[in-house]
Amino acid sequence: DEFMSWISNFDPDIIYSQLGSLESIKFVNNVQDFTKKPVALHIMDDWPVAINQPSILYYYWKRKTDIEFRDLISKSQVLMSICRGMSDEYQKRYNRIFLPFHNPITINKWLPYSKTTWEINEKFKILYTGRIGVANGKSILSIAKAINKLNMKGSNFILDIYTPDYQSKQAKRINSLTGININKTVENRLMPELLPCYDLLILPLDFDKHSIQFARFSMPTKASEYMISGTPVLVFADSQTFLAKHAIDGKWAYVVSENNENALADSISLLSSDIDLRGRL
Repeated sequence: DEFMSWISNFDPDIIYSQLGSLESIKFVNNVQDFTKKPVALHIMDDWPVAINQPSILYYYWKRKTDIEFRDLISKSQVLMSICRGMSDEYQKRYNRIFLPFHNPITINKWLPYSKTTWEINEKFKILYTGRIGVANGKSILSIAKAINKLNMKGSNFILDIYTPDYQSKQAKRINSLTGININKTVENRLMPELLPCYDLLILPLDFDKHSIQFARFSMPTKASEYMISGTPVLVFADSQTFLAKHAIDGKWAYVVSENNENALADSISLLSSDIDLRGRL
């Protein structure tokens, strides 16, 4: 009652939600029923397919989630997705048009800092910014292991990771490897200056079946920031993912689509030694 009273006093013009669970679908439905305000849905990952884990009631909850989600879609005035790949898939699946709307950037805040030369100093510096967890934690660990392997053979690679998950078990395990530095996340306003200070940026997605289901049609929100920074990008993701396909088609990143630490190490070595390749990216 207190929450509904707050909503009434606030009197929103629109209900915006990124959803992510059956509970959030029900919540948005209830708020819409109460306020009679238009709904805008914005889908970031294909959670309707991947959310339910195998169990005795798997098919029951899968069907219930699908029914409730379709009902909310039918009530929504604005439907958005994170990228064109997801919009195409959701139009086929739900017979509604989803407007692709990715992370916008203010170009004039980024271009003054964008990288224009690709020489390296004594150390080849690699950067990852963002969360460590669902659909990317295993791949981040693989990248860290590949760098550790190169350093153990006498190379001088540094991987700096800025993440809100810096105290997690995964982060601590990654941080124990040679050349890896886990740091607290950096404010977004500092990103235009930070990203061009590095020689390579990484965009990883996990390769297991569940992660591919979850992120197959996703596009990391940091992708546009990585692109405008001028720093070369390495995408480590399965070839089925929209991220890998988009990077290959747009030629804006070097793509490793094989879940193999040796292939990763070879690719990182190649990128560190080939200034022309870094410049083309």
